[in-house]
Amino acid sequence: MVVLKLLFKIFVILPIVALSTFTAGGYVAGGGDFNWWVAIIASLIASIAYMIWDGKQEQARFTKHACSLGIKPEYVASFADNGIAIDKTNEKLFAGDINTGKVFEFEEISSIESEDYPLGNQMKYMIKINTKNFNLPQLTIGFAGNRGIREQAYAKLRAALNFS
Repeated sequence: MVVLKLLFKIFVILPIVALSTFTAGGYVAGGGDFNWWVAIIASLIASIAYMIWDGKQEQARFTKHACSLGIKPEYVASFADNGIAIDKTNEKLFAGDINTGKVFEFEEISSIESEDYPLGNQMKYMIKINTKNFNLPQLTIGFAGNRGIREQAYAKLRAALNFS
């Protein structure tokens, strides 16, 4: 589903934003004639602004979902609908996908691991949380090709859980 949403945003929404801004920018700044330079610059600025806004919306949606589960996130790391929200004050953690994630107490977690594995030409970066729960002994959180987010989330999680 994440892939379909991403493809929809890239091949439908982003071209609509770029084309409409291109057209409006060219005619508004041209004073009757079409100004190509203003149209191109306006289109680029609007496209970049849309991508930044959309990324922030995904993080806000993940944070809002974690809050609805009783977590007061002090740290959030997410990629699409998947991520980690750490509530160090109440010693709770929300990990996983928005639809299938789980809230853990810190004492339920026995260990954590970071794992990298190749996926075609890309690398996939993950955090594996090993729990004491018989029904869910391991939960994997994927950060796709974004190693920086995974490394920071892993370090914050280790610090919160006091693992060395």
